[in-house]
Amino acid sequence: MVETFDLSRGPGGPRVRASRFAPPDGAAEVHLCLMPGAPAAFPRQLAELEEAYSAALGELGLEEQSVVVRRLFLSDAANQEERLAASPLARRRADNPAALSIVEQPPLPEGRVALWAYHLQEGGKGPAKEARPGGVLVRSGGRVHLWTTELPPRRTLAEADPAAQTREIFADYMTELAAAGATLADHVVRTWIFVDAVDLNYGKMVKARRELFAREGLTEETHYIASTGIAGRRADPRRIVTVEGYAVPGLRAEQVRHLEAPAMLGPTSAYGVTFERGTRIDLGDRRHLFISGTASIDNRGEVLHRGDVRAQAERTFANIEALLADGGAGFADLAQMVVYLRDPADREPVAAYLEEHFPRTPRILVHAPVCRPGWLIEVECWATLA
Repeated sequence: MVETFDLSRGPGGPRVRASRFAPPDGAAEVHLCLMPGAPAAFPRQLAELEEAYSAALGELGLEEQSVVVRRLFLSDAANQEERLAASPLARRRADNPAALSIVEQPPLPEGRVALWAYHLQEGGKGPAKEARPGGVLVRSGGRVHLWTTELPPRRTLAEADPAAQTREIFADYMTELAAAGATLADHVVRTWIFVDAVDLNYGKMVKARRELFAREGLTEETHYIASTGIAGRRADPRRIVTVEGYAVPGLRAEQVRHLEAPAMLGPTSAYGVTFERGTRIDLGDRRHLFISGTASIDNRGEVLHRGDVRAQAERTFANIEALLADGGAGFADLAQMVVYLRDPADREPVAAYLEEHFPRTPRILVHAPVCRPGWLIEVECWATLA
């Protein structure tokens, strides 16, 4: 069972929500989602976030060594990344490696920085960790987990070509996977692909990914990978595509179930994209369900409720509920979610919907255009259950 906590402190401060899954035997998993409070300059909001995060770790009894991933959501990467580098939230430490993700997706409303953090702790200690190029390798519960969050294009930056950058990044990712004894087809559970100017560049990324997947044996007849493809950028304007991934080296095929809800939404291949709607992995003492970026879509691939963000939110979560049910889970098992809005002006009705239906679920709400203009909202989720 996932426990949820509201650790917010007073009006005007950061909104802090957390979830914890703690089986009798095995590591506890904690997700922390921190949204900024009152409008303020970036240094102040960052300092408030740092303080709130430290206080939340103390309240939850988490050691600093328990951190596995931190993702920071910025409102203006070009002007904020350099300042962020000095923050303990973004500082890379040899004695406490963690995967660091940074993406420009402005927190709503009027926020400058937000944080999602994922922690693992057993017996009062964090897991064994090794720094890897672009991320961290974690050993916990007899399993290996590889989080890779810094996969920028290097050789193709000057080209500003989303297809070339996609090919290069995945080639580098497969090299990192091989070094950990993993492959793209057999062990990668989840990816996030951030694309600058998504309306212009998403299609080129999709085509390059589809061709690469086919060469690697990822097809409609085999399987794809749970994923979110969404607008997001970094400080360097030449960096069109950024890829992040989670892999479990040694994962066996019988431990994996790809989620479907054919009455609600059809396969992504029906409209030319190559990702799974969701994936469940069985790790023995727990199951993780990764729900890909999901929107207001029907089983023919059509956008529903154009122009009505509240109705789109309702359909989006109906689709998510059906995918969770296929994996034996429900909303009570949600450990965290990220909600993306194409138009920041839609924040108020969506925030009201989330407060009504998911008042304690840890979540991040950001401005990030979805890959089809007709979609006003997209949601991704992570659920955990025994």
